[in-house]
Amino acid sequence: MKRPLYLAGGGAVTPAGLNARQTIAAIRASLSAFEEITLAEPFGMPQIVARIPTHRHLRRNEGEWLVNMAARAINEALGTDGPGVAAATALLITTPESFRNHPGFVDIPARDFLAAVVDATGLRFHHASRVIDGGAAASVGLIERALALMEEQGVAQVLLGGVDSLVNHTDLGRLSRTGRLQGADNAQG
Repeated sequence: MKRPLYLAGGGAVTPAGLNARQTIAAIRASLSAFEEITLAEPFGMPQIVARIPTHRHLRRNEGEWLVNMAARAINEALGTDGPGVAAATALLITTPESFRNHPGFVDIPARDFLAAVVDATGLRFHHASRVIDGGAAASVGLIERALALMEEQGVAQVLLGGVDSLVNHTDLGRLSRTGRLQGADNAQG
C-alpha cells in the first residue's frame, strides 16, 4: 500500500513575481507583466510577451538564466539552507523539450544542467536527483516517480518542478512559423 503524498511547499519565478508569494499576490490583484517586443522573425512584427524582471548579471545567456530561475525556485521551495535537509531531498526537474533546440542548452548542455543548478543553489542534494526532458508540464507525470523515490531509495522529500522560457528568438520564431502566436490572424495565440 502506498503512503499518502503531501505537498509541503512551493517555489516560483514568474513574470508576475520572483517568488511564490509575490506571484500569488499579483494574480489575486489581477496584475500582469505583459509588454510588447519586436520579433526578429518575422522581422519587425510586434508581439506581446511576459518577461521575468531580472538584473543583467543573472541573465548573461539563456542557459545561465534557466539555471538561475531553477535554483531560485528550489531554494524557496526547500525553505532552509540546512545541508542535512538538502542531502535527503531529491530533485526531479523537467527542462525544455529537446526537439525545441532551446538556446539555453547551447550555453549549458542538457547533460550538465543538473550539476549547474545544484552548484547555483550552493547545496548538495540526494544522488537520485535527475533532470528529465519533456517540458515544464511533464513534471505532473513524475508524481509516481517521486513517490517511488521516497519509498524505495530513502529520499525524505522530492522537489518536483519544471523550468522553461519561451521568450527567446528560437521559440518565438518557431511558434510564429507555425501560426501559434497571437496576432491579427490568430486571436488566441
